[in-house]
Amino acid sequence: MDPADTTRTCACSTRPANNCTQCLPCKGRADGRDSSFSGVILLLNFDPFCQEALELTLRACRYKVVVPEAEGIPLDDVTDDELQQVDFVVFNLTHRSDETWRRFRRICSVRRMDGMPLLVQGWSRKYHGPQFHHDVEMLGARMDYA
Repeated sequence: MDPADTTRTCACSTRPANNCTQCLPCKGRADGRDSSFSGVILLLNFDPFCQEALELTLRACRYKVVVPEAEGIPLDDVTDDELQQVDFVVFNLTHRSDETWRRFRRICSVRRMDGMPLLVQGWSRKYHGPQFHHDVEMLGARMDYA
């Protein structure tokens, strides 16, 4: 019996796995596969300076980093299907606003195909107090400060 194929492929259900270059995690891949990455991390709502530094650090650790806003895709246009394709989401909560909180809540409410929540990390350069930290964690995300 032949061993099972352990090559990572796109889980995109709307296109053939080997030819997908349209969904966020697959952009930049020539054939829809890439075994050199440890996982796909989505960075959302970052200013360019912090985004670039974080991107370089994560790529050095062999993660594929996707930043929809840098590709001209507004944060509100990222679909639930595209969110389900990533391994981890890091969302910048430094600049608090009702709009930012609404977007963050939407992302925390997305579930994977198997019903499990997305792994979401709130990130901030400012401490917003214990109540804010508690509110973030009540949504199922984790909160860190840098």
